[in-house]
Amino acid sequence: MKITENSPFINLDAYTRNIEEKKKLDLIGKHEGKGVLGKDRVLLSEIGKRAQEAKKAIDAVPDIREQKITYMKMQIEEGNYKIKAERIAARILRESFINENFKAGN
Repeated sequence: MKITENSPFINLDAYTRNIEEKKKLDLIGKHEGKGVLGKDRVLLSEIGKRAQEAKKAIDAVPDIREQKITYMKMQIEEGNYKIKAERIAARILRESFINENFKAGN
């Protein structure tokens, strides 16, 4: 009986890594003392660590650029702020195009 068209050894590496990780965790538990439950641990992959670092960097950037807002308010109050309709329309179209491509998976 044929279950898959792939070789049965394809997942062997993943299985081997899981066994090695379990051995490591078992060794950690043994070093923490016999008869005492070990503490819960979280192990992050390299990708997880990079994602966590990226999130911290993004969180450090302020959501509001105070200097730009102050400048824009001053321009509006003085009557010097000019709306550039073509520029606004181009940005709306660009964002729409990006969103549509993202939804389509391109």
